[in-house]
Amino acid sequence: MMTIVTATGRSSLVVLICVFPGFLASWDDWWSYDGFSGPSFWGLVNADWKMCSKGQHQSPININPNLLLYDPLLKPLTIGKTRVSGKLTNTGQFLLFEIENHSKNEITISGGPFTTYRYRLSKVIVRVGLKDQTGSEHAIDDEKFSGEVQVYGYNIDLYRNFTDAMKMPNGLAGLSAVIEIHSFTNPELKYFASMASDVMHKGRSIPFSSLSIHYLMPETSQYVTYEGSLTFPGCHESVTWLIMNKPVYINHKDMKMLRELQRSDEHASSPMYLGGGGRKLMALNRRVIRTNISFKAKSATCRSTQRRLLYKVNPWRKLNRPSN
Repeated sequence: MMTIVTATGRSSLVVLICVFPGFLASWDDWWSYDGFSGPSFWGLVNADWKMCSKGQHQSPININPNLLLYDPLLKPLTIGKTRVSGKLTNTGQFLLFEIENHSKNEITISGGPFTTYRYRLSKVIVRVGLKDQTGSEHAIDDEKFSGEVQVYGYNIDLYRNFTDAMKMPNGLAGLSAVIEIHSFTNPELKYFASMASDVMHKGRSIPFSSLSIHYLMPETSQYVTYEGSLTFPGCHESVTWLIMNKPVYINHKDMKMLRELQRSDEHASSPMYLGGGGRKLMALNRRVIRTNISFKAKSATCRSTQRRLLYKVNPWRKLNRPSN
């Protein structure tokens, strides 16, 4: 830290940030969603993360209902029903499920904006806020929600794995559903909550089996889609996002379990909770947000330029978790 006296005689305080990767297990151990390791510094400390500060098609964004473009060619999304196994990890930034990479675990998506290539689902991220309406990354009409489920798949027609695909054009598919507080919990999301105590601290991992991503995501054929990026370093602009028009529900009891997850390790003197983290909203920068939701005029005399288009997350009916 130093003080510099300018030509006008005013003094300015300059903070020098020195990062020594040799003292870190990896860059993944360094970054966070706040402070000197937060989003404002991601693109400054690592050349591989330059898109975090220079990218123009970044995520998350606010879904402005007035900017939605109806695309009649967008078809319903299809998610395979295979139940998958893998590893559940508290990364210190979010709760991460990584699907084991073998043939019995292959689950693909089709339809929607994903008609040219096949995408194999690879990762599920669960984000929650410490308070309601603070946990989602994406916003709808400037409103945030209690959490967000994000599912990532990679392009198996062009790339060998997620790591290769995430840096390349048409590399990734990102599925998103916001989480809302309700009287009941989505059965697959309850599965995450029930295992939270086993990954309470940063770095803890456990086997996680028989998850249905099909039933984790809300049952709806309606969505919005746009071209964006990863919401964590290196912010690669390789993601086609699809945001569901229905929420995933969770009750207060199960949400409390997820909010008890900590971003500190088990040796920390005081707990630092995982919830509340997330990247700030990024500028749209003239990107098109398409939707398959048809906003029809109530009257034949209503001119298209006078229609008030509204988009919101619609309610979802209760489902039971299917047996294996």
